[in-house]
Amino acid sequence: MKKSKKDYPVTPAYEDIMFNEAGSSNECTGLIPSAVLTESEYDSYEALYDFCLPSSVKEDIEKIEKGQADWLHYDVMDGHFVPNISFGYSILKDVSKVTNLFLDVHLMISEPQKYCDEFIKSGANLIVFHIEAMENKEETLQLISHIKEQNVQVGISIKPNTPVDAINDYLALLDVVLVMSVEPGFGGQSFKEIALDKIKDLASRRKDNNYNYLIEVDGGINETTGKQCK
Repeated sequence: MKKSKKDYPVTPAYEDIMFNEAGSSNECTGLIPSAVLTESEYDSYEALYDFCLPSSVKEDIEKIEKGQADWLHYDVMDGHFVPNISFGYSILKDVSKVTNLFLDVHLMISEPQKYCDEFIKSGANLIVFHIEAMENKEETLQLISHIKEQNVQVGISIKPNTPVDAINDYLALLDVVLVMSVEPGFGGQSFKEIALDKIKDLASRRKDNNYNYLIEVDGGINETTGKQCK
C-alpha cells in the first residue's frame, strides 16, 4: 500500500548527494536546494524529480514485479553507521510512485529515530533498524512504539557478531527480525554461516513463545545459501 506524499517537501542537499551517488544523470544537477516549496512550485518540482528517477531503476522494479515478488528491500546507508552511502528518502518517495510492492526499508544508519519519519512519509511499509545503532532499551522501545503508531510495520536487524539475546526483550513486539549474513555496508560479500544458527534460534523462540515475526536474511544469498536458510 502506497503512502501519501508530503504536501510541502524539504529536499536536503544531503539527499541530492545520495541521489547522485546512486547513479543519477547530469540532468538532475538542477535539483532545488533545501527550501519549503509553495504548492505551485511543488507541482513543477514533482515533475522534475519524476523525470530524474533513473530509467534503470524503473526497469529493475518492473523485473521484480514480473518475477512475482511481493516485497522490495530498500537498503539505506549513511556513511557513518556503515562505511558507504546509498539511497535516501527522496528516492524512496519516487520508487513508491511507480510500484505497489511492499516497501521493506532497511536503515543501516546512526540515530534511526531521527530519520524514520521521513522514510515513512516517503512510502515505507516496514522500517527495520539496527539494534547496534540504539543507545539503550528505553530508546529502542520508544522507537518501536513510534513506528507502530504510524501504522507501519517494524523490525530489528542484527549484525553477524550480535547474538539473538541482544534483541530477546523486543521479539514479542516485532513484525520482522533481519539477520545479517554479511557485515552491512557493502555488496558482494560471502555468506557467513553463523547466520544459520541464529535463524534456527529465532525460529525456536518464535514457536516456543507464539511470536509472529518473520525471519529475514540479508547478504550473500544465492541458490545454495538461500536453501540453507529455509
